[in-house]
Amino acid sequence: ELADPDLFARQLHYFRHVPGAIATLSMCTTGGKDWEDIWDLIVPLGWWSTMAFSFYIAFFTFAVMNILTGIFVENALSLCKPSEKEALLARKHQTEQEAGELTTILETLDGNGDGCMSIGEFSKVMTNERVVHVLSKLGVDIKDAELFFTTVARLSHRDIVEIPEFVSQIMRLKGHALSMDLHAVIVQMQCLQRSLEHSLDDLRQEQGALKASIAG
Repeated sequence: ELADPDLFARQLHYFRHVPGAIATLSMCTTGGKDWEDIWDLIVPLGWWSTMAFSFYIAFFTFAVMNILTGIFVENALSLCKPSEKEALLARKHQTEQEAGELTTILETLDGNGDGCMSIGEFSKVMTNERVVHVLSKLGVDIKDAELFFTTVARLSHRDIVEIPEFVSQIMRLKGHALSMDLHAVIVQMQCLQRSLEHSLDDLRQEQGALKASIAG
């Protein structure tokens, strides 16, 4: 076969020099030339040449093409991502929807229909699976309903909180359970601060009374 003048002429045409060989291999993997035709030219050259050509075709098909495809797909996905403004508007819209859904549920379950939520009403509401599900979607995990309501109520500085304001406070607690823990600590610190202020006022009054009695 090696003495076949036509075969040798075709081998010389495609592999005359290094640039020509590179162009031939490139055509085999980019559609410019059917690699089966080049395979027929390489087989007579021996086993090593055949294996090298097979490895090149397999490597380019499964490695290089996958890498190029990944790059194009990544660029396409990055172009499909919403901008920061769009993402912000989407989060705002989602938050409004969640707050509206929670408000509607609480108003429906409001026992006396006064539009407010007390600690007793909230403890009863927390037995409703729909409320628990909505709060779970918000990332608000309530293990102690009374403690949760006390925390939210003290943030509003009232024992009975209007439902819209109550929902607003809950949305502020949206997130991981650590957010609730942090707000609980803040409330406890505020209570402690008020207690210390009252104690200090009492001490000042007693001190003033003591001074007045001594002066008299």
